[in-house]
This record gives sequence, C-alpha cells and structure tokens, in this order.
Amino acid sequence: MRTLPCPDRSAARAQLGSALQDDPPGDALLDAVIALYDQYDTSAGVPGDVLRASGLPLAFRDTVHDAYDLTQKGCRMSFIRTALLDGVERCPVCGISAPRELDHYLPRSLFKCLAIYVRNLVPYCHDCNNSKKAHAGDHDERFIHPYFDEIPDVQFLQATVDLQGGALRAEFAIVGVDGLDEDLRARLDHQLGRLKLNERFQRELSNYMSAHTAAMHIVYGAALAPGMSQFLATQAQVEHERLHRNDWRVALLRALSQHDIFCDGGFREVYPVPADGGGPLLAAAKALWL
Repeated sequence: MRTLPCPDRSAARAQLGSALQDDPPGDALLDAVIALYDQYDTSAGVPGDVLRASGLPLAFRDTVHDAYDLTQKGCRMSFIRTALLDGVERCPVCGISAPRELDHYLPRSLFKCLAIYVRNLVPYCHDCNNSKKAHAGDHDERFIHPYFDEIPDVQFLQATVDLQGGALRAEFAIVGVDGLDEDLRARLDHQLGRLKLNERFQRELSNYMSAHTAAMHIVYGAALAPGMSQFLATQAQVEHERLHRNDWRVALLRALSQHDIFCDGGFREVYPVPADGGGPLLAAAKALWL
C-alpha cells in the first residue's frame, strides 16, 4: 500500500493522436479528450459524470476505448506499458508480486475516453487487477490512487499474530493513527477487504518466514528471547528501508518481535531445523538451548 510517482503527461496529446491515426478525429475531439485529462488531474481521479464524456459521439468514445489494445506487447503503443511498468518492482497495492498488468483506475468500460491516459493506468499484479476488476467506487469504497492520494508516513498496517496447532497465523488490519485521515483509513480498509489481502498475505507468510529459519535458530541459540525480539525488530527495519513502512512483511515482523511465545522459542515448532541438524552453525546454536 504505497504511492508511485505520477507519470509525465506532456506527450498525452501526441499519444492520443498516434493511437487514433487510422481514423483521425480532428482537433476538436482531441481538445475535448485533453480537457477530460485536465479534469481527471484536477479531481485526482475521483469518478464523476463529466469524466464519462457522454456528450462526445459514442463511436468516438468506442474508438478511444479500443485504442488501449494498441498498448499490448508488440503493438505500436506498447511503449506506454513499458514506461509505466519500468522500475516498479512490486505491486503498489499488495507488495507481493511484480506488476505485470495495467489497471484502469477508472474502468475503461465506463470511462472510455480515459483508456490510454497514462495517469489512469496503474501497474498492478494479476491478482490485484483481477480482484479489483471494473470497480470505481465512491467515497470510502474508492480505491487508493497510487499517483494522486497522499499516504502519510505513519504505521497504519498492523498485524496480530498467533501460534495455532503448529502454524503461524496473522491477521492484518488498517488501524487509526495520528496523521491518517479517517476517510483515507476507511478506503484503505475497504481495499484490504475487497482484494482479500489477508488471505493472500497468509499464503505468502510461511514461505517468507521460512527464509529466516536459519537466522532465527542461530540468534535464539546465541542470545535466547531478548536477542530474538531484537533480531525481528531489526529485520523489520531492514524491510522498512528496502520496501516501505506499511508493507505486510514489516507489519508481520514488528508483531512477531513483540510476541513473547514466538520469541521465547515458540518459533521452533513452526520452523524447525532439518533432521540432520542443518549444518555446524545450526548445530552449535541448537546445543546452546537444548
């Protein structure tokens, strides 16, 4: 749940003209679409009747709608897709996967003239894009706009962790904190539920924590619980710097660093060392707490 740099739109008119070059619409219609782009920016992507452009000819709106197909790989407008995806390592919504698709923040089925507007195209992973679908929403059901919404640098994603039957479970929630507007909190909460992020984070949790198995056993063997708590807190800070404050991994690690049972050796049941001891370092660590 993070923001992205707002794309440069200085070439928007040229891009529109190139996309429609097979059936040039004339300056008046191009001007009308650029005016819609201006309105989109002014409203920060908030849906409205003006942006539906119902006053423009339906045939023209359909042509702009279909022009999005030209942004696919190998087509003449594919440079738009390449530019928007370049340098975005993880989906700005879930933080799980690399974005491979472009989401129409305002769905092109309803807002046809925004189909190739770069500021209406947001890099998403497949799961987020598929779950969002043609969802515009109003008020607290409106998704966060990665280009226009200002997300404060405060910790609003919180994890609650528990050890259940030899498994680690985590529940993530958007909590109210100083600096987070209530309207924004409600929208973040809606997004968390709509995209089923709790279920998806849970599926990723085991693989992510398994990667820390050796380090956790070594740290625990050397320093027991206090060292374990500090290790997890430090790793959370590392992930914070590498990713961002409200990444699900950061929230998870912070919660685990404060979970007494997990830090006091409970992790060993969930993430045991291999049967052969896992090598000399793990064997030495294990010997300290056996």
